[in-house]
Amino acid sequence: MRVDLPYGRDGTISVDIPEKNLLGILSPPWMDTARDQVQAVKEALRNPVGTRRLKDMVSKESSVAVIVNDATRPNIEKTVAPVVMEELREGGVSDDNVIFVIANGAHRPATQQEITSKLGLLAKGVKTVNHDANSDNMVNLGLTSLGFHAKINARVAKADVKVAIGTVLPHPIAGYSGGGKAIAVGVASSDTIASTHTVDMLDHLNTGLGLIKENPFYEVAIEMARLASIDFIVNCVANEQEEIVDVIAGDVEAAHSKLVGRTGKRGFEVTFPRPADIVIVSAGYPKDGNLYHVSAEGICVVAGSALPTPCVKKGGTIIVTSPMSEGIYNQAYYDWLTCSTEIDRVIERLRDKPLTYPGQHRAYGVACVLKDVEVIIAESCLDHEIIRKAHMIPMDKAQTALMWAQDKHGSSAEVLVVVNSHRLIPICRP
Repeated sequence: MRVDLPYGRDGTISVDIPEKNLLGILSPPWMDTARDQVQAVKEALRNPVGTRRLKDMVSKESSVAVIVNDATRPNIEKTVAPVVMEELREGGVSDDNVIFVIANGAHRPATQQEITSKLGLLAKGVKTVNHDANSDNMVNLGLTSLGFHAKINARVAKADVKVAIGTVLPHPIAGYSGGGKAIAVGVASSDTIASTHTVDMLDHLNTGLGLIKENPFYEVAIEMARLASIDFIVNCVANEQEEIVDVIAGDVEAAHSKLVGRTGKRGFEVTFPRPADIVIVSAGYPKDGNLYHVSAEGICVVAGSALPTPCVKKGGTIIVTSPMSEGIYNQAYYDWLTCSTEIDRVIERLRDKPLTYPGQHRAYGVACVLKDVEVIIAESCLDHEIIRKAHMIPMDKAQTALMWAQDKHGSSAEVLVVVNSHRLIPICRP
């Protein structure tokens, strides 16, 4: 049976899998989009959850910081940002008093092309700034109840009114993106981000894909958002074409949790009957551009602590098919993943040492997966030596990787395919 896998923004690659071996194909559930995208956003802003309307929070004198995602999230801003600006203008705010802050977290700065793609004509008419997690231009807002310092971008902290536009997607630690993550990660300092992405946080029973109840990371993110006095969020669920499926506005916790409740489960949860011998994964755009993001969305989403039951058997094989044309992306992640030729030693070193750089947490999570299963990187732009040093196996073609894995696991080996894994919460239901 021929199976097509998304590859980059518009491409696909194909793998032929014997039907007798195919355990299943997991892909995002179909969801109807809003008939009128702009009108859906306007309705959400007119009927916020847990807050007043945004236009009633501002005045002519208000300074406003609008936090938006970087290019690693679906581009909902092209639809949402103009509507938010209309609402602010209705409240009397002039464009000169608005700044859009690109919530890069610990990622690279957004390019001008990416900013223009996100904000369209607004990119020329309003001030925009890339958040730099390593900048000294931070404000410490105090400690959360668990003792984490809430150090965030000074431009955001000092604004009279703070708005966050975000996308709700499955997240292997926070449960879902969006909500308070805009503050706790998106515009936080490097040391704040590192302090919350710890080994204990990854190993906690209540952190993982789709989990927000009693999730300590989720609770820390909400606390940091409260410390920052975030006034208003606009969060969306979007499909693979970046079309809005559902949108909500209002209070950072009430609105986010309501959107998760009504759309998260039906939008992202998929079931599989049992772990397979071989899992073929396509992380999907925009999460397939580099090793750092694919490691989370193509490896940790199907194995490791993000799931109660992994998609792959212990001793099995994961075949990741993603271009990764941007390379490694996060050097701290790679340096720690390659700090020893023995994967057990990598895990020990990361457990023994406080995590001080964003990316170390991912090295730990991936190393824990690599201890139990082998990972083949196929169809990648990465140099083969980069892959080998990261304790993974490079192969030019996905079909070759599958044949190799089938030879290893036997003619009856079961194969599970996971398509657009960054949009999925795989749940084992025998």
